Amino acid sequence: MGLPKLLASVEKVDPLTVRFTLTEASAPFLSDLAMEFTSIQSAEYGNVLMQAGKPEQIDQSPIGTGPFSFVAYQRDATIRYRRFDEFWGPKAKLDALVFSINEDPAVRLAKLRGNEC
Repeated sequence: MGLPKLLASVEKVDPLTVRFTLTEASAPFLSDLAMEFTSIQSAEYGNVLMQAGKPEQIDQSPIGTGPFSFVAYQRDATIRYRRFDEFWGPKAKLDALVFSINEDPAVRLAKLRGNEC
């Protein structure tokens, strides 16, 4: 996607606004931002992790404000979340979410056919 080359700067305008300045026009930029791996993280949390020498924890122990809270990540296998009942918005209708990570299309199809999804 070339995000490091595309981003000239990212700045906090106010508590609810972030400004992205791009090096060139990019039609898919907004849809790219909607992908799960391009989420905006807390600078304060990032600084704490950097000072602790554990920057990789920002992906492995994330924090946020959504309707689910992170439970666990098993590399190349699963990501688990549970409903966060203190969420400011509507209560999630699911108690938990499990993202099954599998690159093999045949295994994904077998899980779908076996009602595992």
